[in-house]
Amino acid sequence: MLNVTSNAAAFEFNKIANPPRDVPIKDNVFRNVTEAINAFNNARNQDPTVLASQKKLVLPLNFNDLNWQDQYFAILNRERTGRALTSMTYPIPRLNTVAANYSKALNDSNQFTHTLNGTTPWSRMDSDPVLKACKEFHPYGESLYYFSYMGYNFVTDKLVALQGLYNFLYNDSSVNWGHRKHLLAAYQNNNKTARHEGHSGLGMTIKKMPNGYITYVLTHNTLDPNLTCTL
Repeated sequence: MLNVTSNAAAFEFNKIANPPRDVPIKDNVFRNVTEAINAFNNARNQDPTVLASQKKLVLPLNFNDLNWQDQYFAILNRERTGRALTSMTYPIPRLNTVAANYSKALNDSNQFTHTLNGTTPWSRMDSDPVLKACKEFHPYGESLYYFSYMGYNFVTDKLVALQGLYNFLYNDSSVNWGHRKHLLAAYQNNNKTARHEGHSGLGMTIKKMPNGYITYVLTHNTLDPNLTCTL
């Protein structure tokens, strides 16, 4: 549990416990969407933080037709509501731009870090004056996923995004569940409206390396909107 003083009040940013163990993806890759959904359901069944009535994902009938961003959030927000957390708000176009630009910068530079060129997730969001004016303090702002492969003929943007989300939530002990803490964090609902918590942006870039490998970098940025935010 992390208690932080913000707005002169103690607020519990993390109230969701870590799972008892990692549940890795078989061979570290999803081969199709059905395999991905089955993996989420298997991990949810082993996770005591998921409400007993919410163990199986109930997804939109058109899930397979959604783009990768909407599939990612269809599952993430069910992971959140299945633990009695407020859904994140997506898309926030300005945050999409921040996330997409950073994914490209990482892939272009062949680096994988939250602090490329001395920046931080918060300084990158603050570079947009509207985002800077909108956000209030929150200890989590970014999750990153890197995937590299050669020779697979089944890899798609959708599968890579779901791999990233799955690993953030269920295979994250190597970083003390930091990505899970980010994506399952609570937000101060001082705005009192359903669409004003956990504002999110996603970006993903693909690069073909000289050695034949294909690399993906996925960035998920979030901010906790303040009382006057109208995004």
